[in-house]
Amino acid sequence: MRTNRIIILIIGFICSVQTIFAQGAAGDKASIESQRIIDMPTAGMLAKGTYSVNTNCFTPGGIMVDFQAALFKNFHLGVAFSGTGIVGRSSMKFQNMPGFSIKFRVLDEDRTIPAIAIGFNSQGRGAWIKSLKRFETMSPGFFLAVSKNFSWALGNIAAHGGLNYSVEPNSDNKNVNFYAGCEQSLGSRLAINFEYNFNLDEKNYDILENCGMLNSSIRYSIADGVTLELELRDLLGHIKASSGKQIERRLNLEIVRAF
Repeated sequence: MRTNRIIILIIGFICSVQTIFAQGAAGDKASIESQRIIDMPTAGMLAKGTYSVNTNCFTPGGIMVDFQAALFKNFHLGVAFSGTGIVGRSSMKFQNMPGFSIKFRVLDEDRTIPAIAIGFNSQGRGAWIKSLKRFETMSPGFFLAVSKNFSWALGNIAAHGGLNYSVEPNSDNKNVNFYAGCEQSLGSRLAINFEYNFNLDEKNYDILENCGMLNSSIRYSIADGVTLELELRDLLGHIKASSGKQIERRLNLEIVRAF
């Protein structure tokens, strides 16, 4: 009798673990499409009737919350807001106004052609720099994103790329920009991402070096519709730092649910 109880408890524990560790947006068994490489948009979309809440923690004591809702197939709207000093002892500072986004996938992926999406996103990443009227990493603005998935010996890999025109740069910097990246699965729940932003609209800012920005991240599906991400940013030292080139670490949590 005692043995039977132990077996029942073990089976119950296994079932509960399988429920807790259901799939998110990373790995070979990902059930949710990636909405961004790291900063820049992909052609991935939320499923109709779902919404996402994305929380990003960054230096110094900053938090950004991004809400996206898929009202129709291949179409969603979003709003985001961020501030610094929210965690810690420094004074809190917020961006001037919320960021807004709209995204529409004009072409679905099939075996021979990539997915293509267009849209607009006014939410940048990192701290809002009031004196320059821009985010630390500028918002994409108007964009066109292309994504294609492939399977090979190491799992699933997604190639992403696109062009964008941000509304934040000053008149001397306004330019069409390009970006590219990839997402490689590592088993059923883990993925590693790389993104290169050419930053063709950032040539005349004193806070920046004259090079593109390379970011990477590791994503893990921790629960049903929940994905945790560790970002390793600015690997090439694009942003000047008083103590030299530094890699910044940020933490991101995405939750996707149905209405």
